Amino acid sequence: MVATATATVFTAHIIKPILDNIFIDYYGSKTKLSQVATVLTNDATTITITPWEKNILGDIEKAIQTANIGINPVNDGEQIKLFFPAMTTEQRENSVKQGKSMSDKTKVAIRNHRKNANNKILVEETSSTATLDLGYWFESNTAAKKGFRIKYEITGGFPIYQNLENTAAPGLTFTKSTGFNFDTSLYMGYTLFRGFEMGVFANYSYMYREGETKTYNGQTVIWPTNITQSVRGGLQVTWKFD
Repeated sequence: MVATATATVFTAHIIKPILDNIFIDYYGSKTKLSQVATVLTNDATTITITPWEKNILGDIEKAIQTANIGINPVNDGEQIKLFFPAMTTEQRENSVKQGKSMSDKTKVAIRNHRKNANNKILVEETSSTATLDLGYWFESNTAAKKGFRIKYEITGGFPIYQNLENTAAPGLTFTKSTGFNFDTSLYMGYTLFRGFEMGVFANYSYMYREGETKTYNGQTVIWPTNITQSVRGGLQVTWKFD
């Protein structure tokens, strides 16, 4: 894909691959030009095409015209010559832009192919994780007493064990347990009467798990670094029955 695309970009020196996409009807078969003729680069601006059979010279000329490569073939009865004009500054700049665009598109295509290949493997997972967490908890009042109450919690920790298995790829297991997690929440409420409380709450959670690379059946499989964040909030009504 890369070679075919970049062969259509004009440079300061002509290259023979510009003719790679030219085919002729050779005895009823669609045949590449390079398989029925000798293609030579005479100098920086000239290509000479000499057919192995003289009777197909007209077919070659017609195929080049149909391909619309921006150059008119010159047929002298023995061979065909293509004369490429020297590039202007504007043409050079356009070629650079065109080449960069093709390069960027190719990189994206390669990334997508790699991602699709990984996704074919990473389709079904079972996981088990154990974490060690420490936290702080504060409460200004209890729901049993009438009045204003504030409750605040904060916890943090890190994984001490992790085992991710892919059920679609036997033997593919990710065990790296590097990362951390953080969680904090705040609640403010008011007890209207004994056992009945109304308030608002907000919660924020953050989890980071470092990725891992494995080799499976000769293919590199990447479990990507995972960052999960969540924010929740809302109205809370509590009615406690003694």
